[in-house]
Amino acid sequence: GDVTTSQSSGESIISGTGLSFGAALTSRNYTVADGTSSADTDLLISAPITSVTGVPSAYLQKRGAGTLELTGNNSGLAGIQIGSQAASPLIGGRVLVNNNNAIGSGQLRANVGTLEASTSLTSTTGGAFANSISVGGRTTGFFTFAGSDMEFTGGLSFFAAASTSGQIKFTVDNTTTISGTGAVTGIGGSGGSAGTTTGVTIGGSGTLHLDGNNSAILETITTSDSLKLKIGVSGVLNGVTVTGSSSLGGTGHVGALTVASGGTVSPGDSAGTLTAASATFQTGGIYKLELKADGSNGLSAAGTDYDQLAVTGALTLTGLGSGNHFTFQLQTLDGSNANGNLVSWDSLSNHTWFGIVATGSTIGDITDMFSVDTTGFLNGVAPGSFNVVADGANLDLVYTAPEPSSILSLAFGTVGLLTFRRFRRLCGSSV
Repeated sequence: GDVTTSQSSGESIISGTGLSFGAALTSRNYTVADGTSSADTDLLISAPITSVTGVPSAYLQKRGAGTLELTGNNSGLAGIQIGSQAASPLIGGRVLVNNNNAIGSGQLRANVGTLEASTSLTSTTGGAFANSISVGGRTTGFFTFAGSDMEFTGGLSFFAAASTSGQIKFTVDNTTTISGTGAVTGIGGSGGSAGTTTGVTIGGSGTLHLDGNNSAILETITTSDSLKLKIGVSGVLNGVTVTGSSSLGGTGHVGALTVASGGTVSPGDSAGTLTAASATFQTGGIYKLELKADGSNGLSAAGTDYDQLAVTGALTLTGLGSGNHFTFQLQTLDGSNANGNLVSWDSLSNHTWFGIVATGSTIGDITDMFSVDTTGFLNGVAPGSFNVVADGANLDLVYTAPEPSSILSLAFGTVGLLTFRRFRRLCGSSV
């Protein structure tokens, strides 16, 4: 049956060779009250959770603000639901796990609460979760991935419960990877359930890798906070709006991309290409442009030697003009793809990086729309200057070296000044 804990301190423990939920399909509610510290475990279940039939059937539904720690092999459990996203949401508190079978073999129903890994659980360390994920959290009560790194080989979907509306939301405060194929099940805007949604917000301070084909998810994804969203080389995602201080990177494909104020688009995982069906640059947005070749003589290749945003459709420049710029933020890479000096750089020669943005239609007048932040150009910019220029359907980054006559004038002027100072010293201060 259901279990409720209400201790004010310490932890309750369920141990043994097995904890059976019985043969029925009925899920079990585990309501765990919060003890004296939110970081403490309030209920520890070390016994493996099974069903009488041996076939995973029932879900463990975690409720209450306390911490439930699962340390057994719970592959006999259908899955776990953390919190309840309904017209009146129920908080699910914190679930702490140390192995990739702890949350069962089926779907993780991520509503209101936190799933935290106490050790790295990925395909390379500790084993990845085979579970798919259904997110039902809202902005008024959302779900969080926390702790050590996690990887899920199942797909991502969203759930809009009956009588609910507004944004679906979850946050990532660790590094979480979801590599399976996304689905439309359960999201109202995609025709899946009784509730409605106006989009999906993903926030937090961590990194989310979406490596699967999520084209079935029709809702626009909005990134917020300082989240880093990365789309893998085989990843596909529909509309993405980058806001706050969040960023979008990777080498996959997205639909309509909007880079809003404070948001950053950063193609590749070092130098690489991110593809979008269309793109909108807004005032205050940022393109972090990584360069690992000097662009001399046009021999450097976009997507290999420097970043490229490849837009198959149109590039829209919204509200840009004098005092309202979109910024290209330069970052040089050394031979090992770490932040550092370019292996080769001549500040007295012109350089062009062609197609840092490549589009499917002609780009018009871009006068006074862009600024170039050279703080991360570690070779140094002087004595030349950087600009972004329109080149048919592309945007290019151009470094313009000073004319030789300017350099000679500067040199002669310097020599003349030094000669005059020496003359004054010889003749005394009366000159």
